Amino acid sequence: MRATIHDTLQYNNKPLPLVSVIIPMSKNADCSDYCIQSVIGQTYPEWELLCVYYDEDPHIPESLKSQEAEEPRIRVIASETTDCSIACRDAFRLTNGEYVIFVKPEDAIEDVTLDLAVTSAENNDSDIVVFDWRYYSAKKKTNKYKNGEEFFSYDVLEGANCSRILEASLIFIGNKLYRKEIIGKAEDCFEDENIFNSERFLSRILSNVNKISCIASPLYIMTEEEQQTDTDKVPKKKKKSLLGRIKRKLGRMLKSIVRGNNTNSKPAETEIILFMGFDNRYTGNSRYLFEELTENNTSKRQIFFATNDVRVQDVYRLEPDSEEFKAAFAKAKVVIFESWTPARYKKKKGTTWIQLWHGTPIKKMLFDSSEKTINLLKPHHKNRLYADIQKWDYLLADCPNAVSYFHTCFLIDSNRILPFGYPRVKYLIENNTADIKRSLRKSLDIPEEKKVVLYMPTWRDYNYGVDQTDFDLSYLVDLNKLQEQLGDEYFVVYKDHPYLSRPDLVNFKNYSSVETQELLLLADCLLTDYSSVMFDAFAIDMPVLLYCNDFEKNEDARGVYPSIWESVSYYCCRDEKEIALRFNDYEIEEHYEAVKSSYSYNPSGESFVAFIDQL
Repeated sequence: MRATIHDTLQYNNKPLPLVSVIIPMSKNADCSDYCIQSVIGQTYPEWELLCVYYDEDPHIPESLKSQEAEEPRIRVIASETTDCSIACRDAFRLTNGEYVIFVKPEDAIEDVTLDLAVTSAENNDSDIVVFDWRYYSAKKKTNKYKNGEEFFSYDVLEGANCSRILEASLIFIGNKLYRKEIIGKAEDCFEDENIFNSERFLSRILSNVNKISCIASPLYIMTEEEQQTDTDKVPKKKKKSLLGRIKRKLGRMLKSIVRGNNTNSKPAETEIILFMGFDNRYTGNSRYLFEELTENNTSKRQIFFATNDVRVQDVYRLEPDSEEFKAAFAKAKVVIFESWTPARYKKKKGTTWIQLWHGTPIKKMLFDSSEKTINLLKPHHKNRLYADIQKWDYLLADCPNAVSYFHTCFLIDSNRILPFGYPRVKYLIENNTADIKRSLRKSLDIPEEKKVVLYMPTWRDYNYGVDQTDFDLSYLVDLNKLQEQLGDEYFVVYKDHPYLSRPDLVNFKNYSSVETQELLLLADCLLTDYSSVMFDAFAIDMPVLLYCNDFEKNEDARGVYPSIWESVSYYCCRDEKEIALRFNDYEIEEHYEAVKSSYSYNPSGESFVAFIDQL
């Protein structure tokens, strides 16, 4: 299971802090079941919900009484007032929690909101935790995320910088977790009638705040319909001529057809499975799933791969963005990706999109990280990626334990994450033989008699936006020193991350053009850092060591998942000498098996190919 605040506090023999959730409601704004259920469904167990029903003569609805009777953590309170702020104050005075959060009755919170917020508050000793928000349209069943607040590029605001939360495009009290004592010191904060958009509320309590944690994830869900008031409505324009409307509609239809992205509501008709590859590259999960499907095409669907790689036979290969590709994309029943999707690709009704992704994360991803360097350069970076995620129907995971990480970093429902295992790892396990190792080494002119150390570092956020000639490469191991320490018995094979590929180094060839799975099959040991490739190696019982001399710098730029890092940091080495010593004495022991069983290939449920056949 994913390590959260539960593990931290149990480790310290400290009970979990209680969180009090306050939802104010009146006869004019009854609390939706959607809102209450979002609290009941929290992954964090220690909460109480105070539903405060306010009116001059409050008569609590039977529906709320039923909720209170069914769930012991819910308390329904009557407040004789027509002022929402006073009702919130009355409820606040009855809270038992160490932390407090306010939710509008029309809104909701993600199921991991309390878990992540309390974790951040406890780990950083923060007075407030602020998280982002997004719009949800119940009518259209769509999510929109448009924010780009600069302070979310930082994990923590301290001292005078705490006031930066008042610079937000929307002043709102709901997307925050508060220590109860902070509000208690400034109860005059409950004086604005429109408390949820009260700058006064925040200004009053900020005078007692020393530290604010920032979570760059839209955990608060605001209903879009409520945002449009009478003053927001745009006057209806006069109807254009019938001929003009027809021309515009025809123009839009023609543009969609030319792009191969026809978005009308007519379902896809032709049974086509289209692979988009890893940015159109024939590699990774895409390649090995494609090969398995084409070898066992029991569904008799047409299968295509959008790539220029000639290793894909002509009958399957489509040139990206060619007319043939656009026609196939427009008709495809299933479209399979392995990375982010260009916005120009519009999803057609009746089409299933599957995201294979490319590894179990060790480095924090997207909404689990502030992504400081990237967000400062591209403030709306996460908005674009969130829009992409909304098109995914399913996401593939390599093992059940990876599901919770993908759930929080992509905010995709757990029941749409498929722990069927990665095709690329399945291929490794099935082809890990002496004959294949011998054949691969011969084809790449690698000495058969030597022990091969494969070195595969990953990329660094702090090099994002920097000219490649100015990259900080001090995190890389010195290959000459490593070879010297290993001795003539070993042969070092070096492969860059695709974002970093460089020419051959002095005395060393760069094998970046060679498929990763082939390099793993020919190697005897793997040296990496924060790359998920280590879990591929664990799957075939290959010795693994890590060289991470920039841990603090990487933490500042992106960070790692503490629970996974706690397991794998055992394999970290300080220098080239220690790497050589540990590889020479390496044994597959209990700790290795524990990491392997937790985070490596461990398919659960039916066959992935069988699942696709049923779509």
